[in-house]
Amino acid sequence: MDHPKTQHMQYVGLVTQEDEMPSSHTLNAAPNPEPSPPAPSSTEPSHAAPSPIRTAAPTAGPGATAGLDAAFWDRLAEGYAAQPVANPDAFERKIAITRALLRPDAVALDVGCGTGSLALRLVDACAEVHGVDLSAEMIRIARAKATAAGADRAHFHVGPFGVSPDERLEALGEGSVDLLCAYSILHLVPDRAAALAHAWRLLKPGGALVSSTVCLGGPARVLYAPLLGLMRTFGKAPHVQLFTPAQLQAELVDAGFVDVTAHEVGAKSSIAFLVARKPEEGRS
Repeated sequence: MDHPKTQHMQYVGLVTQEDEMPSSHTLNAAPNPEPSPPAPSSTEPSHAAPSPIRTAAPTAGPGATAGLDAAFWDRLAEGYAAQPVANPDAFERKIAITRALLRPDAVALDVGCGTGSLALRLVDACAEVHGVDLSAEMIRIARAKATAAGADRAHFHVGPFGVSPDERLEALGEGSVDLLCAYSILHLVPDRAAALAHAWRLLKPGGALVSSTVCLGGPARVLYAPLLGLMRTFGKAPHVQLFTPAQLQAELVDAGFVDVTAHEVGAKSSIAFLVARKPEEGRS
């Protein structure tokens, strides 16, 4: 019989992007399998500072599932960090496209950053990178990896992303971000319209949003809707939204983004890799 952690990861593979599961090949300083890093100490550098996000979970509305899903990802954090990337070629193509959008003076934000693998691949291409994730265990591992890599321009924060006024990312003001990454997250947020609106506000005019999203809508919905509902009942899956790539592209346009472009990176057909921009000032 599989170890319970292995079973969990098999279930998670249905609702996350297996070509993006973090592993040591995405950060040379981290061994594989990754050991359990020590808890951050009070002397840890700036990326280990206490979260600047207010995280009181609402009792109703779109953010009500945040606490439940945080516990789900907390349980899986160490196994998630040790999982190898299933499609490293696709992941590297995504990284190349993402890094090409950065400048040395840019500020990047990785939403749903998990254990920090993407953020730490970007830190040498920009002035600073921030990662936010609702799982405290994921962030604990991300901070330990940043410390091991000497990445003092990587800052990680615990909390959900913009699903209510009480859950805004206070570390970054409106119009302060050059690049916002949303890898493996837009199908997991309870209110995608609110998250995209918050992303739009955080971006500078001309800033870019890069999303890599598993899309299980359309005909596949008939299979995945009951399966994911059953899995969630038994604590084997987080809350998952089902939609198509076309729906996601339309939602980006509705949120005010322009130049929405789908890139073929050799990922699974269910994954939409999109780049969009906030209009320059004066451009509609």
